[in-house]
Amino acid sequence: MTSDTREMVIKLQEAIGRSTVRLQILKEINKRESVKELIKRLGIPQPTVSVAITRFQSYGLIKLIKQKDNSQVYDRVPLLKQIGSLDKWLNAKVGNSNEEIKPKEVKAKPILKSIIPFIDTKIEENAKKMAEGPYFVLYLLENSIRRFIESVLSNKYGKDWWDKVVTSNNICSKVENRKKPEGGHKWHVPRGAHEIFYTDLADLTYFLNKEKNIFEKYLNIELWTTRIKIEATLSRNIVDHHNPLPQREINRLSQILEDWKRQIEDVKIK
Repeated sequence: MTSDTREMVIKLQEAIGRSTVRLQILKEINKRESVKELIKRLGIPQPTVSVAITRFQSYGLIKLIKQKDNSQVYDRVPLLKQIGSLDKWLNAKVGNSNEEIKPKEVKAKPILKSIIPFIDTKIEENAKKMAEGPYFVLYLLENSIRRFIESVLSNKYGKDWWDKVVTSNNICSKVENRKKPEGGHKWHVPRGAHEIFYTDLADLTYFLNKEKNIFEKYLNIELWTTRIKIEATLSRNIVDHHNPLPQREINRLSQILEDWKRQIEDVKIK
């Protein structure tokens, strides 16, 4: 076994780690398919694939071939293709000597019953999928939108912008009712430091429309009202009740997050 092959195996192991998703993505990369096409075929969230692609490139496992339909086409480097089954090499013991590296046979682990009462393995698998997908995406999306709104309105009205902007009795009552229990349970960490963190996702469109003259400098209000109040909220309602979300809806949420990121990543509030 040459030193180049040994080095490639080490890079492979470090790049993949314990992630079965990253392994799946790497195995499927080919010079005929763009990243956009790969995401659609595998049904894996765009942020997950993008992070994996960047990681593989940094380890020298793939190379950029060309641009295709506003997306990139990558392929695995020749040496990675030559070493054979990636699954076996992930578990190979790599030493410093010139002795041959022998792939280690991996035996499939039996499916065990969950240790949580009334929970079977299917529910556990759904939980893992939700944690890596919609929970993660929604957490980033909601917090980004809330902090964006808070920053814009604070810049115009000051730290007490809430009292100057919010005139909706429905939102005020909702926030007040959600803050009351925290006053009686001081041992528990509060939901947030500001009132906006006590609102629902759909409520955030209220601020965009109420202060449309400010926010329209940064984004298309009509478009984002629809995406937040309808598209993202419909999925969030399912997630809120801890029900599994279909992959197509996870992909939709991921795309909304990506679009939001591109919309405001260069925003300078002034």
